[in-house]
Amino acid sequence: LMISPVGVGNEQEPARRMGMGVLAALCMQKEAKIDPKRIYAAGTSGGARVASSMAFLRPDIFSGTIQSVGSNFPADVPVVKAKNTQSS
Repeated sequence: LMISPVGVGNEQEPARRMGMGVLAALCMQKEAKIDPKRIYAAGTSGGARVASSMAFLRPDIFSGTIQSVGSNFPADVPVVKAKNTQSS
């Protein structure tokens, strides 16, 4: 099953988007028999960033995420320059 809130695109505040996603997951659990260990947050671009934040903040609801072209991290990620490991 998949549920997707309407009207929570990138123009909406992230807190509202996350709240609607959490409410959607909770409401779906009341409507259908769902294994609570198989509930994932998903999104593309800005939606992926929201999904990553929702799963980080609510691990009691979401087991993980399915993200495409976007992510938020719980801490700063250092910039690292790639090194060529192939010999000429």
